[in-house]
Amino acid sequence: MAVISPPMKSGPRLLDYWSLLRPRQWTKNLFVFPAALFGLAHVGVSGLDVARLLLAFVGFCLISSFVYVLNDILDVRSDGLHPKKRHRPIANGRVSRGAAFALASGLFALAIVAGFSVGHAFTWTLFGYVLNSFLYLLLLKERVIADVLAIALGFMLRIFGGAAAAGVEPTSWLAVCGFSLALFLGFCKRRSEINCYESEEVAAEVRVVFRSYTKAKLDVLVGVMAAVTIVTYMMFTVSPDTVRLHGTTSLIYTSPFVVYCVLRFLMKSLEQKGEDAAETLFMDWGFLAAGVGWAIAVVWILSHAT
Repeated sequence: MAVISPPMKSGPRLLDYWSLLRPRQWTKNLFVFPAALFGLAHVGVSGLDVARLLLAFVGFCLISSFVYVLNDILDVRSDGLHPKKRHRPIANGRVSRGAAFALASGLFALAIVAGFSVGHAFTWTLFGYVLNSFLYLLLLKERVIADVLAIALGFMLRIFGGAAAAGVEPTSWLAVCGFSLALFLGFCKRRSEINCYESEEVAAEVRVVFRSYTKAKLDVLVGVMAAVTIVTYMMFTVSPDTVRLHGTTSLIYTSPFVVYCVLRFLMKSLEQKGEDAAETLFMDWGFLAAGVGWAIAVVWILSHAT
């Protein structure tokens, strides 16, 4: 295994503390909005409390950053062996673990305040997210398949939190589509991570989970979940329950946007060398245009439904 020289240390800067929050990862918290988007059939545009939804988004940004900081504290040793993560503020010694823990405590307190401002049901989803994250960090992170299931549950809790904030009941189809997409994202994350190591043997030495995951296995898993995600969404759009609930058969015409985004994400995950594909794609104009186009199409179709 190649020895990686430790980076130069220097005193902490405000930017170091900001980077600990991983603000680019906040895009994952957009999962709080789909339930509200499809909840238009229940409450209508005027019935949605936009302020509560935005506060729910902020609450998940705070609680996810709390988890990221704790993760960096716990993984300081393994991050020091990682070719990219060794540059993180705690791993390279620019921010002490004590200072990082104080930051995490503040983030947790602010998240709970935001949660109670939205409502008790939403706050319980934040606690559920924290519990799931602890199980992931302490027990499931290095257990094959279970690790991705825990990641997927984190996305599902965002969806349920958004539903609670919007005051709508999440449908079974929303849960199925969301879970399929979350599993796809989780396996894509593992596929891009393994690329950053010199070889699969090195990856297996640094992380236990990569003794089971290989590029070949992950290629199969991401391919299968990409297909499942696309087919599940198409089935949702033409389901009799969906047609009856939303009063339209036109949601199927939003499928091209979904197909493009899923396949684009898949390609980027195969190309990345340790970077998070989600961060990269949110600087990709084609992906962004397709995502915005999907949201506009859904709103237009639902608002013109009978």
